[in-house]
Amino acid sequence: MRHLAHWFFLFAATIRLLGHFARAAVYWKTQARNDLKLPADQLLRNLPLHRRRHYFYGTAFLSAVFCRLRGKKISLVERRRFSRLAALACAFDDSADGLSPRLALPELPEALGPLLDDGGLALHLLRLVYAEIPPAVLPAFRTDLNRVYQVELAGRKRPSAQPSEAALTAITKQKGGFSVLLFRRLLDDEPDAANEALVFELGGFVQLCDDIFDVWFDRKNQAPTLAVFFLEKNAPEQLEAVFSAWLKALSRTIRQMPGTQFRRETTVCTVYFLAAITRVCLRRYGLLKKKHGTLPLDDRKAMVVDMARRQNWWRTVQALFEPC
Repeated sequence: MRHLAHWFFLFAATIRLLGHFARAAVYWKTQARNDLKLPADQLLRNLPLHRRRHYFYGTAFLSAVFCRLRGKKISLVERRRFSRLAALACAFDDSADGLSPRLALPELPEALGPLLDDGGLALHLLRLVYAEIPPAVLPAFRTDLNRVYQVELAGRKRPSAQPSEAALTAITKQKGGFSVLLFRRLLDDEPDAANEALVFELGGFVQLCDDIFDVWFDRKNQAPTLAVFFLEKNAPEQLEAVFSAWLKALSRTIRQMPGTQFRRETTVCTVYFLAAITRVCLRRYGLLKKKHGTLPLDDRKAMVVDMARRQNWWRTVQALFEPC
C-alpha cells in the first residue's frame, strides 16, 4: 500500500510539475527577456543566455514547490519577480567571481554594485527587484538579502584550517535557507513563522544538493562545503547518509504543515524530483570509490555528472519510484 500511495502522489505531482514548467517555458520565450528592461547588447554581453536560463529554471522549481505548499498557482507578476531575482543572482555570481579576494567589500549589497565590472547590470536588476516588492515586505526582504550577502562574503575568505562538519552544516543551511527565503518573499501571501522555518529548511536541503553536484568546481575554487568535506575523506557513504537524513527531516516537516494530505504529499514528491537527481550523483560517487578505491577528485570527467545523458535520466526515474 505504501508503494501504491507513493506512485499515486508522484503521478499527481508530476502532472502539476510538468504544467508549471510548461507555463514557465512560455514565459521564458515570450516575456522574460523584455521584463529585464535591458538593451540587447548589454543582455548578451553581461548576462549569457545559457547561464540565465539555468538560474531561471532552477528558481522555477522553487516556485513549483511553493505553489504546492500554498495550493495556488503562481501569478504573472510573481513569475516576473522570480525571473528578475534569478537574473540578479546569475549576474551577481558571475561578476563576484572576478573580484579579488583581497578587495575590501562593502557591508551592504547595494554598495557592491558600482565595484562590479558588469556595466551596472547587477545594480539595475536589484533596483528592478526592489521596485515590485510590497513596502510591507521590503524590510524582511532586505534583511534576508543582506544575510545572503554576508554568507557570500564569509565564503570568499580562505580559512587557515578546514572548517568542521558542524561549521559547514551551519553555512550550508544559512546560505541556502536565506537564499530560498528571498524567493518566498516575492509571493503575494506573506509566510507565517511555520512557513518561514519550512522554507529555510528547504533552502538548506537545496543548497546541499547543489553542493553535491558541484564538488569538482568547489574544490577547484577552494570553496569548502559539506560535500567536499566528506569526499576528500573518501567517504561518499557518509555524505549520502547526511543527504538522506536531511531529506527525511524535510519530508517530515512538510507532512506536519496544515492543509490536505494530498497537498502535503504532492509537495514531498515535488521535492523528491530534486532528491532523485541528487541520488544519481551520490551513487556515481559510490561507484567511483568502489572502482578505484579512492575517489578521483581531480578528474573532471569522472566527477561531473552529466544529467543530459540518457542513462542518467533513466537512473533518475528509477530513484523517483523509491518511496519517500
